[in-house]
Amino acid sequence: MPATPTLPLSPRRYLRRSVANAVAIAGLLTVGSATAQPADAADPGVKPAADPAPVPAPKPPVARKKAVAVDHLEQALRPKSGGLTAKTVARRASTSNPAILAKSAEMRAAAAQVDAAMAAFFPRLKLTASYTRINVPNPSLGGGGGGLLGAGAVGPVSVGPCPQGGGQCVLDSAGNPVGAAALDFNVEIPANNYSLVANLSVPLSDYVLRLSSASAAAKANAKAVRASRRAERRKVQADGVTAYYNWVRGLGQVAVAKQAQKQSEASLKDARAALAAGTATKTDVVRLSAMVDSAKLAVQEAQAFADLAGEQLALMMGQTKAPKYALGENVLAAPKPLRNSSKLANLVREGVRRRPELQAIREGQRALSKSASAVNGARYPRVDAFAEYVYAKPGRNAFGNTGFQGSWTAGVAATWTINDFFTNKASVNELEANHAKLKADEAALRRGIRAEVTTAYFDRKKAKVAEKAARSLELAAIQVLDSKRTLLREGEGTTTDVIVAEQELISAMVRRLNAAIDVRLATIKLAYATGRKLPL
Repeated sequence: MPATPTLPLSPRRYLRRSVANAVAIAGLLTVGSATAQPADAADPGVKPAADPAPVPAPKPPVARKKAVAVDHLEQALRPKSGGLTAKTVARRASTSNPAILAKSAEMRAAAAQVDAAMAAFFPRLKLTASYTRINVPNPSLGGGGGGLLGAGAVGPVSVGPCPQGGGQCVLDSAGNPVGAAALDFNVEIPANNYSLVANLSVPLSDYVLRLSSASAAAKANAKAVRASRRAERRKVQADGVTAYYNWVRGLGQVAVAKQAQKQSEASLKDARAALAAGTATKTDVVRLSAMVDSAKLAVQEAQAFADLAGEQLALMMGQTKAPKYALGENVLAAPKPLRNSSKLANLVREGVRRRPELQAIREGQRALSKSASAVNGARYPRVDAFAEYVYAKPGRNAFGNTGFQGSWTAGVAATWTINDFFTNKASVNELEANHAKLKADEAALRRGIRAEVTTAYFDRKKAKVAEKAARSLELAAIQVLDSKRTLLREGEGTTTDVIVAEQELISAMVRRLNAAIDVRLATIKLAYATGRKLPL
């Protein structure tokens, strides 16, 4: 008997081949013994044996169909005009994401802080208008009458004859008699008081000690917010593109699952034909029928994943409900290349230099440093120039009930609140501590960027190799499956061979799909990690 085959065989197949081999060997032995001796050399006493039964002519080989490498993935993922692309998703996501809207509001607030910081050092002009009504008291000084002596000319007084005659009079230096008037201290105090006051204050010391630092701190903070907004925008775009390719992955899985279902149904059809011809068993048909049911379940699961990915994609673009999107991008084609991306060390340096997250941290450090300088300047005495103009009724320097009068004052004042020295020192210490924290955050972010760039760099290289290998495996699996089906139709193969070949083809298609998407995602991640514009 021939040697036992090395490939694994089912018991039924092994038995069938063993019987066929035995029959063939027996036929060959019979034919060999009949032809070994000529007819005239036969023993006359021995009855000649009957002629052996004629060996049936072998059936002509069934013509095998040539395997045609049909790219089912390319057919299923063929882009449509006006369909959804990664660039469209990135644009829509960046215009509707709440995080970016919040960063935009922070940027406007930072710009307002710059204006406020500058306005704080403008000369302060204060205008006040007031009306006051008072209860007028009785200004009597008491005393019960009396008079007030007065002279008409300045100088010593003397006693002499009265100018009108009739005795002696007290005369002033001009010879006029000195008289007396009734003593009356009743002063008219107005009940209604009106005033308009303009007060101007100029912070002279702040111009020297705080203006430059405070202005620089506010501008650095605004730059930090703008850089943070750019970083958030890039992150949202990258997340949106990732969601888009996950949705495409779902579409591809649905296509692969449907192709697997078609293959299973074709194999089941061949098995039923073979069962009718007697070259297959009912068990083979049952196994393939179960495989068809399993393929249908895989289609439903893949469709559920694709629908979920579509909902997540709609959420990223700010849509309340996911419409039926059409694919508008050829994801199986090579993505846009990244220039100057062959050397890892250069990519790491580029990421550290260009990432907006690091720029935001650097500007934040500068803002804290300048804020500390501005607060430190407030620890010293403050010098202000001031001026005031008052237009009031009665006038500020008038006595009694007068009309509106104007008056002004001007000067310089130096003030020093001792407690501010200690409170501002504590504020400076807090700002310096926050500055040290940002320095540590910067160091950690540098390490994170290096790890991120390195991971994306090697992921892209691995994905490119995997995509090429998956394509080769898919082509080989197509040919193997065609060969196994042909053998099954000829009665020389088994359903196990067909099932294994179908599974290998499906696995190869899935690997190619994942590798193609992984190449694009790794390219996007590498561009994001280095701070470049996303290649969309």
